Amino acid sequence: MGSTRPLQALYITSYENAWHDYERQQQDLIDGVSRFINIEFDLVGKDNRDSLQLLERPEFALGYDVVLYNMCFADAFDLERIDNIISQTRELGVPAVLLHCAMHSFQQTSPRYPEHQLELASAEYEWRERHPNTEFPYWWRFTGVDTLTHDWARGVVAKRSSPDHPLTKMLPEVLEVERDELYRNLQVLEGVKPLYSAFSPESEREHLVAWTHTVGAGRVFATTLGHDHRATQHPAYQQLIAHGVAFVTGTLNESGWPRPELQGTTPTDNYQATVTCQPSDVVYATSVEEAQTQVARAYEESRPLKVISVPRSNSNSGFICPEQGGLLLNMSAMNKVLELNVEEGLVRVQPGVKATELSQYLHERGFAIPMMPDYTGVSVAGALATGAHHSSLRRSSNMADMLRAMTIIDGTGELRRFEGEELDAVAVHLGMLGVVVELTLAVEPQFKLLYGSEQGSDEGLEERITELVKAHDYGRVMWFAGNQRYVLDYYDRVDPETPGRSRHNLWTSSGSVFRVVGDLPYRVLNRAPLRVQCDSAQLRSRVWLPPIQSIDSSEGPVGWSHEMLGSACEPGTCPWDFDSVRSRTMEASFPLRYLDAWMSDVRAILSERRACFPILGIYLRFSKGSDRWLGFNHGEDVVSFEIHIPKVANETYQERSADVYDELMQMTLSQYQGRPHWGKNSTPIFVGLGERQYPRWADFIELKRALDPAGLFENQLWRQMSGEEGVRSYPGCSLSRDCVCSTDSDCGARYTCEPGGVFTQARVCRER
Repeated sequence: MGSTRPLQALYITSYENAWHDYERQQQDLIDGVSRFINIEFDLVGKDNRDSLQLLERPEFALGYDVVLYNMCFADAFDLERIDNIISQTRELGVPAVLLHCAMHSFQQTSPRYPEHQLELASAEYEWRERHPNTEFPYWWRFTGVDTLTHDWARGVVAKRSSPDHPLTKMLPEVLEVERDELYRNLQVLEGVKPLYSAFSPESEREHLVAWTHTVGAGRVFATTLGHDHRATQHPAYQQLIAHGVAFVTGTLNESGWPRPELQGTTPTDNYQATVTCQPSDVVYATSVEEAQTQVARAYEESRPLKVISVPRSNSNSGFICPEQGGLLLNMSAMNKVLELNVEEGLVRVQPGVKATELSQYLHERGFAIPMMPDYTGVSVAGALATGAHHSSLRRSSNMADMLRAMTIIDGTGELRRFEGEELDAVAVHLGMLGVVVELTLAVEPQFKLLYGSEQGSDEGLEERITELVKAHDYGRVMWFAGNQRYVLDYYDRVDPETPGRSRHNLWTSSGSVFRVVGDLPYRVLNRAPLRVQCDSAQLRSRVWLPPIQSIDSSEGPVGWSHEMLGSACEPGTCPWDFDSVRSRTMEASFPLRYLDAWMSDVRAILSERRACFPILGIYLRFSKGSDRWLGFNHGEDVVSFEIHIPKVANETYQERSADVYDELMQMTLSQYQGRPHWGKNSTPIFVGLGERQYPRWADFIELKRALDPAGLFENQLWRQMSGEEGVRSYPGCSLSRDCVCSTDSDCGARYTCEPGGVFTQARVCRER
């Protein structure tokens, strides 16, 4: 695509500070500034040591368009580090934006710092001896204003000083903040351009609160505003920062607006707020024609485009996001069942119809979807695109195998229909081939299921697990490997006249597997000793709570298939709507013939470093082979392993046993031809996929180029996966699930990057 890429920003902060809520500011500023300018952030500073170590690296700003400093290191006095920070702008020309307490950092380099005069004089002398050709790194000369004190926190009224300056031309004349700290100016550097000032009732004079100037080869924008969240969440303040970024990067027009191709974005979360897309616009379609219009617009404007077909996408991977600044097409209004062909057992639907809605429609007419995922709130189009599935070795459990015809809008805006053998190529498409506007699925007469479960010791489970599953129409295993236990739960078809109206209630029951653990918040599970997770897993494996509400069933729960195989929940009542019970998921599939060896390797890893799996154990599901090119079950029978991991809010530290989970995943991908689930994994898990996992990969790429010649549906994740773009390393990138570690810095200050305990090719983060 020819669209302008987002500005690349390095955001340096310091979470561990008693005076400012930097974690909250991060969200306020990253989301808020993005609304006014198309910018992408790498964040460093969830541990202060990460920031301080980064600031010592020569040329740490190279590759970025701008560095934002929003940290508070008041007592730090490492002159080499301070000079290195300044040199990123002074010599390398990388623009800088400094916020609030960044001006009170490195205070002891100020000649007006009262308690440090003798030490400063000595430091200046020694600096000149060591660096005769480099100016002493006075921090205030970099920021532009020397300031060491502030007023009491109160309302601040800032008035525009330079109404004709491009940076402020389109900003309000008065910026009023309900509560903030007003920093007092001791000296203003010559050459500083005032932008906003405010009156201090304590010093009884005006003080600059926003300005810009030049340092060597680069520009600097700075503001002392931003102490309180009531400032950082203020739209006018966020716009001030955005325009400051645009000015120092040379992307602000003389008219006072960022260049049109860098217009702001609209942060759009998935259903769990684990993936946030940053499109410039969210557009909607209620018909095929409207969808074609949006695709044509994207093609003509060279703007990337992606599609979701529910109000908030149910995917947990970045495939749902357009390239930042592109278009996100929401087709959730196209959610109707168009036709049921009773004679041929086919149903024709629009892309936005949910599995639960389609199931109810079919049930009322005596039909059913033979396979669906545990969570049925997904759209049919999304489920097929990502290979959503259930578990069975008697029939394929991949929903994409039910597809009998598909109509898409390709990358040039043309309608294309696929059927027969053509569907193998396009059924699991990741949104890379076009916009799905119609689907035809195979259905069958409605049937009833009996639910059952068994549990016990996992001794010798490798030798019998496949037969345990094959004995039932639908079967899956929760392997609590850290506790040497397993639970098998299954469904078997019974006569439709069998009494029972039982229902799947995993997502709504107060006794569900998620909510029971939720009584013990996940932050406790991750902070507490390992035995707390192991005790939780042990309890679950011995006192199994079936995800079924038994109704009118005399000998075990019996119910209609659509109400037994899966269920949904209303927004606001789902487990992920509660901060204390949010989790992240990793899942990959591999050939069933490797299961015995894989389980032996898992046991070896856990013998080396014990871990427990407190939510669903290692969740094993099964599927017969399929011809779908990018299906997780392409070519042969497979087993899928899934781990639900109690999630850490904002990834400020590694989850308990994350190193073991990562070793298991990396081992599966590398040693067992693993295929990651397209909708459930973080970015680095997809990097490096290709013909080894998917024999028809080259054919898919050729088809993609034919249907999308301009690369309309590509995004950063696709380029990283296909090797066209590297994964950027920065301190703590593994904490943010943006990289697999290769250095200790990638893990964050509290951790080291080490080989796996058994699968030594793995690279995992372990606590120091």
